[in-house]
Amino acid sequence: GVDVHYVHFNSVPSTSRQSINNVRKILLQLSKYQMQASLYNIPLLEIQQKIMENSPDKYWIILFRKAMYSISNLLADKLNIYALITGENVGQVASQTISNIRVTSESVNIPILRPLSGMNKEEIINIAIQIGTYDISIEPYEDCCSFFVPLHPATSANIERVRTIENSLKLNSLYDKLISDVIEEKISFYE
Repeated sequence: GVDVHYVHFNSVPSTSRQSINNVRKILLQLSKYQMQASLYNIPLLEIQQKIMENSPDKYWIILFRKAMYSISNLLADKLNIYALITGENVGQVASQTISNIRVTSESVNIPILRPLSGMNKEEIINIAIQIGTYDISIEPYEDCCSFFVPLHPATSANIERVRTIENSLKLNSLYDKLISDVIEEKISFYE
């Protein structure tokens, strides 16, 4: 009963376009459940470079996620969307510990729904198999975060420290530019 708009962040040309292609394939599969959807591909590389040049590497992934949340929140405001939905799963990766989720979530002023948060990896894989996205999701690709993962990412980030770093980066003008330049791609049922 909810129309979903999709946001995908990429780091092209530092990464290949494969993640973009995989997302399109997944959305074509999901179009069986929602006949038409919008996809917003957002280039994150310039923001990532600024973060990597001006912050400790252990905070990179958290700052990338905060940037993605901030941009998604701005897009939601622009499109009059009432909530964000993520595929986060508590504890599955370093950036998805409870304390890091708290730190990254503060960038958003609308609800964040996390339907997979309490599932284990096997349960998530079984759902992906059932809806026909699993084979696509395991195709090799470099995503915008895993490509730049430091050796020792923070698993329990200090919220005040992250706020201080984030404020020093002054990313809001880059966020605004991305939102003003974002292009909507329509994905439609293909059968």
